[in-house]
Amino acid sequence: MPLKPSKYNFFYRTGSGGAVLFNSSSGAALAMDRPATGAVVALLQQPERFDLDGSNFLRVRELLASRAFLVPEDLDETDVVRKRHKARQAENRGLALTVAVTKACNFRCVYCYQDHPEDQMNKATAETLLRFAAARLSQGTALYVTWFGGEPLLNMDIIEFLGARLRELCQARNCAYDAFMITNGYRLTPPMLERLLRLGISDFQITLDGDQKDHDRQRPLANGHGTYGIVMRNLVAAAAKASSINVRINLTRRNVDGAAALVERLRELQKAAPAVSISLGRVDQCSAHCGLGPDDLLEGAEFSHWEETLLGPNAAGEPAALPIPFDTVCVAERLNTYVVGPGGDLYKCWNSLGRPEDLIGTLDGSVCEETSAWMRFEASDDDQCGTCKYLPVCQGGCPDTQIRSDRQTKDCTKLRYTLKRRLIDWAGTKAERAKPERRFC
Repeated sequence: MPLKPSKYNFFYRTGSGGAVLFNSSSGAALAMDRPATGAVVALLQQPERFDLDGSNFLRVRELLASRAFLVPEDLDETDVVRKRHKARQAENRGLALTVAVTKACNFRCVYCYQDHPEDQMNKATAETLLRFAAARLSQGTALYVTWFGGEPLLNMDIIEFLGARLRELCQARNCAYDAFMITNGYRLTPPMLERLLRLGISDFQITLDGDQKDHDRQRPLANGHGTYGIVMRNLVAAAAKASSINVRINLTRRNVDGAAALVERLRELQKAAPAVSISLGRVDQCSAHCGLGPDDLLEGAEFSHWEETLLGPNAAGEPAALPIPFDTVCVAERLNTYVVGPGGDLYKCWNSLGRPEDLIGTLDGSVCEETSAWMRFEASDDDQCGTCKYLPVCQGGCPDTQIRSDRQTKDCTKLRYTLKRRLIDWAGTKAERAKPERRFC
């Protein structure tokens, strides 16, 4: 069968005449010395040439084809990526609920995309949510619950009511139950943590935005007072008992210096509490409520620079980690995933919470999930994304960013700025990856 070089190949020279070859669709990589590089380059330029040593030619050609560096001449590779994306969207691995039990919040973060009415989910809405979940949770699958707000711990009574009954539903259906909470941490006191642990909620995300000065400027209480001291104290106490705590640092041009001091302190905490991890978030203006301007926000290349500076060159994975292809970038693109507002309104994306134009239904009414913009989103339909070599390891980035901007704004992968260095680092390990484990997020 005639072969051609894959459009998703990345080739970089390393030291001493060697090279590294990576395919973003298969996830395969080859680290090559000088002789191997010469043979591979020749085959990539002319896959059908037979003037090399016969046995060596066939061996190298088969190797390149087995890792999708060479593909059938008539293969539409973009269509392959598109079909994988659609298949992943349609899979039913259970039910995923992001439950905003309140829109109220005790913080007034300068970049927050929400307004904060005193909306609270009540027991009647919670009971309707239980019926909604029971109708959509298939036997033997899994229920994934993210407790969200506003600040979810402002409505702990409903979390306890719902959490206990959702676990009972999972037990009755032989389903796994996975619970996670996004909280500002201010109310995550030791007694509160014990209540959450009894509900099976042991994984958390807490945001700290640098040292005390920077954090308190970006994430004050509604009355203007600082929050750093209490959040840090609660984090240190929770780190000893929680299964995992991801400390997210929302990075802007205002707080990069303070973020460095915070990372240093968190690294010390990690020595005693390995459950703690650190991640950086890039702030953007996803709503009119954001109080920061363009001059405050980091561009993609700047953010990648600071991520490597603050967390190290392999912040996204283990040392010299290879990028791994994935078929969807966000749960909002998948069937049977919902964001539930306090009043029972339904959305696909948590950025949509409170946007009437983004409603897909209500808990006790009709639901138009499959026709939503998020389920119709296909990165390869865009001229720029569809021809991009990074598509299989990016999938267009955040769908909401493209949807809100009518595809004029792209949340491009940071691999644009880091891939060459990562591959050369990996090649230095002299490792070879033949059949990578696929990652789904």
